[in-house]
Amino acid sequence: MPTVSAIERYALYGEPVREAELRFMHVEHIARRSGAHQWSIKPHAHADLHQILLLTSGGGGMQVEAEQFHFTAPALIVVPAGVVHAFEFSPQTNGPVVTVAETFVTDACRGDAVVAGLLKSVLCMDSIADELAAHAIPDAFEALAAEFTWPAPGRMLMIEAHLVRVLVGASRIALERRPVAPRNPTSDTILVERFRQEIERTFREKIPLGDYARRLGVTESRLSTACRRVYGEPAVKLVHRRRLVEAQRYLLYTGHSVSEIGYYLGFQDPSYFSRFFMKMTGEAPSDYRSRRIAAT
Repeated sequence: MPTVSAIERYALYGEPVREAELRFMHVEHIARRSGAHQWSIKPHAHADLHQILLLTSGGGGMQVEAEQFHFTAPALIVVPAGVVHAFEFSPQTNGPVVTVAETFVTDACRGDAVVAGLLKSVLCMDSIADELAAHAIPDAFEALAAEFTWPAPGRMLMIEAHLVRVLVGASRIALERRPVAPRNPTSDTILVERFRQEIERTFREKIPLGDYARRLGVTESRLSTACRRVYGEPAVKLVHRRRLVEAQRYLLYTGHSVSEIGYYLGFQDPSYFSRFFMKMTGEAPSDYRSRRIAAT
């Protein structure tokens, strides 16, 4: 496996990293992307995207951090956000893959503890045809894929409903089988998790990175190094992303003006907030709100 600094970070495998939208989700079949890469997916990570795979044919192996897994269809695999993973699929392996933003899962599942627990560890189970059928997981995947490609009225509500079906079904199978392999946290992942908790408490405040480091009992250089190793990006980007997520939520789910949202997030001038949002997403806050509301 490459050294930590060489691990690739992707949005979808082979595509450049970009900010995942608040309710980003993508559905495709394993054969589409893996077949194009000779069935070999090299070590990589997704900073803020979870992946759920349902293998309907074939099999292969998966490396997650230092763990090795082997699987034969039918199989269900969950790869949490931020986990370094790689696949070697047998030729002609297939089945749907759902890639979904961490924020979408949090909103859809209302912070449910069972689903949250599922997405903290890697899940890899095979030869589970009976369990998959009992929890209607293949049907949920099929319905989710259909809604993803069909721009019908109420589309996002149905996508959310079918996503919840997949996640709850997977969680129940995990609880029944208890096959989850716990991740052994490194000093970097522990530090970054503490940093994320501190960000969650204070993201509306304009706190210099050095102050965050002092609160965590480390140097600014140590904090930045840990963030780059875990997420492949500087520490300040985690702060910016959390503020962006809150901005997107308020734009989509409230009637507050762009200026009001900017003030709430600690921007003293509405133009600063608009420039921040434009830099992070490539569009103005008002355009983002109009486009996303029109798509629901």
